[in-house]
Amino acid sequence: MINEINIDDLKLPKNATIHFVGIGGSSMSGIAMIMAARGHRVSGSDAEDSPVIEKLRASGIVVFIGHNEANIPHSCDLVVYTVAVGDSNPEVLRAASLGIPVIERGKFLGYLTAEHKYSVAISGTHGKTTTTAMVSTILIDSDYNPAVHIGGQLGLIGGNYRVSGSDFFVTEACEYHSNFLNLRPYCGTILNVDREHLDWFKTYENVEAAFTKFAGIISPEGFLVVCADWPDAVKCAKEGASSKIVTYSVRKPSEIPDKCKSDEHYYADNIVLAASGSTFDVYKNDSFIMSCKLNIAGIHNVSNALAASCTAFGLGCTPEQVSSALELFVGADRRFQIVGTCNGAPVIDDYAHHPTEIKATLASARLTSNGTIWGVFQPHTFTRAINCLEDFGKVFKNCDKVIVTDIYASREKDNGEINSRLISDYFTECGIDSTYMKDFTQIAIYLKKNVKEGDLVITLGAGDVNKIARMISVM
Repeated sequence: MINEINIDDLKLPKNATIHFVGIGGSSMSGIAMIMAARGHRVSGSDAEDSPVIEKLRASGIVVFIGHNEANIPHSCDLVVYTVAVGDSNPEVLRAASLGIPVIERGKFLGYLTAEHKYSVAISGTHGKTTTTAMVSTILIDSDYNPAVHIGGQLGLIGGNYRVSGSDFFVTEACEYHSNFLNLRPYCGTILNVDREHLDWFKTYENVEAAFTKFAGIISPEGFLVVCADWPDAVKCAKEGASSKIVTYSVRKPSEIPDKCKSDEHYYADNIVLAASGSTFDVYKNDSFIMSCKLNIAGIHNVSNALAASCTAFGLGCTPEQVSSALELFVGADRRFQIVGTCNGAPVIDDYAHHPTEIKATLASARLTSNGTIWGVFQPHTFTRAINCLEDFGKVFKNCDKVIVTDIYASREKDNGEINSRLISDYFTECGIDSTYMKDFTQIAIYLKKNVKEGDLVITLGAGDVNKIARMISVM
């Protein structure tokens, strides 16, 4: 183990030289771009090329493919690494041996949040990217001029980051490796607490414990927004927070246990769901606040919009500002994103990789098409495939035809316990029309041959399954 610099001891000089190990990640790339935009000299390395790497290079950042101690710049002031590469990485070890300060990505993000008076941390096992994008959209449209760090691409800011010298900073607060506990938020949200990242947490009780600690790091002068539709989220908030708690729900207050509501409770009523989006009214306790129109589908996005609204209200935005900005919101990339058509059928790409997320995404797909729903599923990590197999077998019953492709290993190694052929066979046993196909080109050819007008194709997964959506689509 290396000795990392403490956030409070980190003092970066002007025009510092910073090297990012694992720079191609969704979070790391955004942080690297933020530091480059601030005038620092930035370089990085990653295992392979990608569109993200191409974008980093286009901005002037030097990126090496492959990890080698020779990649460390001369007179380097700081090395930031991601847990995906670990602290045994040759570049990380070289930096430590030279006495160069080393810090893990999550801790460095905490350093950035501490620089802003009003840092907003959006947490939850599902929906973080969309809700962070919504809050960012509201604050930008309301002239708050926030800095933004987001785990996806947002068209409004032209990427996954936004630089600002204002007091406001909006960021996703990822629970993996308990990284969100490094943040220094003025306010935050807990969208939900679910059985996720068990490769790290091991038990659901540990997941709850982490969210309870997250509630405790919110500034006592700030506030915490929590979804009352998730009782465990409220429990974590009430056990951990020393700040004010605001709750919200897509269910009416009469359907929510009193212990899950705060004195300031918002809820949606008169909800109308459609393929083109949703309309709903927002109430605070028993008082009407505003009417909203969303241009993205699904009850889960109504919930995300409520979370974003409560957060914006707490920061001083008016109902008029919030409703106006939400109507402008068109979603983040890979979140029920319409890519094109295949034989006249819509092709949608979605980042959903957990059963809860897939259930919500397929419900939105049903609103969009009355024809055959074709799902192309790329399981994400072996641990999640094992832990969630039964739940996957339940949620994919809402899909007419499922093609399962190989597991996207991400940070994990295959121990031979699970594979996608076994997953597909299990789906078949559950009564799901499922087929295993390994090769993306084979899948694309199969879809082009069999999909009909009136159907819908949706690629599902947090890996590179979106390549298939692009392969079969015509704009």
